[in-house]
Amino acid sequence: MELVEIRKAYNLLAEIGEYIKTQCEILPLPNECNITRIDLTKDIYVGDVVDYIIKQLNKSFTGFRCKPNYIDCKENATFTKHSSKSSTKIFELSFYDKYEEMKHHIDSGNYHYDEDMLNQAKGILRVEFRFYKTRIQGMKKNGNIKSTEELLNLLSINSEDIINKNLSQLYLKGAFYKLDRIKMKIETGRFHTKTKHKMLEFIRLSVLHKSSKTAAEYFIREYSETELKKVMEKFKEIGIIPTPISVRQKFEEWSFM
Repeated sequence: MELVEIRKAYNLLAEIGEYIKTQCEILPLPNECNITRIDLTKDIYVGDVVDYIIKQLNKSFTGFRCKPNYIDCKENATFTKHSSKSSTKIFELSFYDKYEEMKHHIDSGNYHYDEDMLNQAKGILRVEFRFYKTRIQGMKKNGNIKSTEELLNLLSINSEDIINKNLSQLYLKGAFYKLDRIKMKIETGRFHTKTKHKMLEFIRLSVLHKSSKTAAEYFIREYSETELKKVMEKFKEIGIIPTPISVRQKFEEWSFM
């Protein structure tokens, strides 16, 4: 089941229940079913730099269990514009150009959108989390949730908080900055000298290889995986995603929040 818009869960379940009854009387009603997949989305206006932001996200280190995979334009690709997709056994995270995705659906004959809807999608970066059974069971346990209706109500109210929390767990809490700003924030941070040195070394590697994902691999060779985790937590403390914005870009910073 996909939660496609925020509305009262009982209305959604009632509509689904009525449809099920018209198909087969012996099928279970929605509240008697277990949800095995939920999609949550967040739209962020970024203007004409959607593709660049996606490339930045794809180059960003998010942890060893969730590695982005850059998807180029292909005839059979899900989205016609550049997209980034990361996955684990419990969730899948995608970033894509909403306008291009809508055009793709129109071209494939799956959906129809009017001109106003298409225009409103221009410049929108869509963040999409697809949660699977293990994560959904965790949500239910943590929230002491007993029914499908309770779960959908929770998601409809807290969807943005859930997305932000999961982005944070992937070292994507904070903002992208240009190199000078990053160095300044590190130097003025309340860290030990050795910690600052390691943070600056990570940034040097990120600039050198144009990727904090690659920088993480080199950093581990020089230090260790444990030291990498410590450094990434320090970046989170001062609100930095350690993949510097190119000096050629007109904007100085960008974040999900």
